Amino acid sequence: MLRGDRPNKTQPVEARSDAVGAPESQAARFTFVRRVLREAGIGIALLLMIFVFASLAPHFTDESNITNILTQVTINLIMATGMTFVILIGGIDLSVGSILAFAAMVAGLVLKSDTLPVPAAITLAVLTSITVGMVCGLVNGFIVSFWSVPSFIVTLGMLNVARGAALEVTNARTLFEFPNEFNAFGTATFGRPGARCDWLGSIDSNRLWSSHLCHRQQ
Repeated sequence: MLRGDRPNKTQPVEARSDAVGAPESQAARFTFVRRVLREAGIGIALLLMIFVFASLAPHFTDESNITNILTQVTINLIMATGMTFVILIGGIDLSVGSILAFAAMVAGLVLKSDTLPVPAAITLAVLTSITVGMVCGLVNGFIVSFWSVPSFIVTLGMLNVARGAALEVTNARTLFEFPNEFNAFGTATFGRPGARCDWLGSIDSNRLWSSHLCHRQQ
């Protein structure tokens, strides 16, 4: 038998390799899609929502509407930015809202002080509220890191402590009638109208950053 007439024994092997490679390729694509949905699912959903709203409402993408949306979510956005650091290291913080309320009540009491001029009261209120947030975050982070108490339990306790402290320092009363200068400061803009700066949200961002620094000691 001539060499050219010999049967090609490699064909079944190649056929089997192609048959095995097809399912592996499909599995790899499925794994990639699943990973994308798991890691970027929220971002994709947000983009789809923006696309749907922009299609249904012609004025949704107007500058005034976008500015209004960003203004409304400013505090939550800053809080979420700080919370990201805690979640990245595998922790959780349930006391975010209560500590923000506590810091705001302390700032309100400082603003309503009759012994300080308004500019000094505003400055002291900002510094005091940031200090309150950082101290609460340091307490949370210290207990979690050095006493090995789960962050869920620690921050759940801090939630009730901060809520009670906010009621205690104000005698469970609503604070109102702030100086006009403070109202102007709270609605101040940078650069152009609409670029609003909500300083109150930075209180919790600083608190969560302090908690992140302590958590990192684990």
